[in-house]
Amino acid sequence: MGQNNIELFIKFLLSNKALDHIQKREVSKLLARDALYIQSVTNTQPEVVDVTNPVSVTTPSENVTNQDTSEGTIVNEPYKPTIIDTETIYRFLHLFGEKEALKYTTHIWDKSKEQEGFIYENFAAFKKQYKKILMEWSKRINDLGNGELWNLIRNFLLNDDGNYYWSEYKIRVGYNKYLAQWMDNNPGKRPSSMPLTEFPEDIRPGVINKRTLDTFNDIIDIFKKCIEFRDDNFYRTVKNTFKNKSFNVDKEKLKDLEGVTFYTHTQKVKEALEIIAANIFNRKDYPNIEITLKRHEDERGSAIQLGILQVGSYSNKDLYDSKVLGIDQNGDIYTLKEKLNNLCDFAVESKFRVNNELRCFHIDYLTSDKECQNGIHPISEKDCLGFKYILTFHTYK
Repeated sequence: MGQNNIELFIKFLLSNKALDHIQKREVSKLLARDALYIQSVTNTQPEVVDVTNPVSVTTPSENVTNQDTSEGTIVNEPYKPTIIDTETIYRFLHLFGEKEALKYTTHIWDKSKEQEGFIYENFAAFKKQYKKILMEWSKRINDLGNGELWNLIRNFLLNDDGNYYWSEYKIRVGYNKYLAQWMDNNPGKRPSSMPLTEFPEDIRPGVINKRTLDTFNDIIDIFKKCIEFRDDNFYRTVKNTFKNKSFNVDKEKLKDLEGVTFYTHTQKVKEALEIIAANIFNRKDYPNIEITLKRHEDERGSAIQLGILQVGSYSNKDLYDSKVLGIDQNGDIYTLKEKLNNLCDFAVESKFRVNNELRCFHIDYLTSDKECQNGIHPISEKDCLGFKYILTFHTYK
């Protein structure tokens, strides 16, 4: 059987919905066992079988080394994280804050220094400039698999007829032909000044978040919150997501999130946080939650690391369980990887079972570190205080 056929067969086994979670866990364990058996019989380095990203069945090699801890030795963890491209998404979204045409889709038009009026002669000239920028980026964003982010931006900025909606509120108003007509009929006005009553009634938004919208500027504000956590928006999002009368959140540590600002696909991050919160709320025996924020600088730029810890709660599942490895499409880890793909690094820390012994591990599922070869790392018990989710958002120089 050729390598390609082997890869397809293993992929089929691990993603087969006809298998329950116990059967998938046993498949994962047997694959790891058989790889080691091949080595012991042949005394050679067996072929590394890539089961598509992020999982591979590996054997001893220079990329996966033995790792010693005080509890013992972990040999040849058969797991590689998915390498993601957070830089492309960051640089694309950051254009909405730079002095190019895209900036003025979310900011009030400046006055022209050379002539009377605004920096753009008319709406058509403005749209031509920002459309050119979008077309230069469209393939790169879609090739990354972030089609929903692209659709959000396209439906707001390029949907001339208002046929397609964007955002969680399903808004159809955007930079379309109705705005263009209003601009032509109202020279000297900015797009943000257009009354929403000038849009056709069938695409006009109603009350959103108990608020009636008046002008196009209100629409712009909603779009901005779709691509950026600004001021205290991230703090409020996390705070509200983990608000539950049966659980205790350390409010002092939570305050570290105040004022945190970064570009991202905010709806996907919110959906990921809701999944994490649901998992935590299902374990009522462990009511204490610590939400922390760490910042660090490196040669690439800076990073904001969000930690969500349920104190005293541990996985205790087999380390090679298909849901733990994030390859079971019915598992929450798999779903979280899908939500956060190319938006942030994603990892967890907890106790997992290896050879019927509970051990503490850090597992990287998504990482922007292109050199990362091994996604499973033993950690000490003193650093493992419960089940911890770790989301790291990068900004680049």
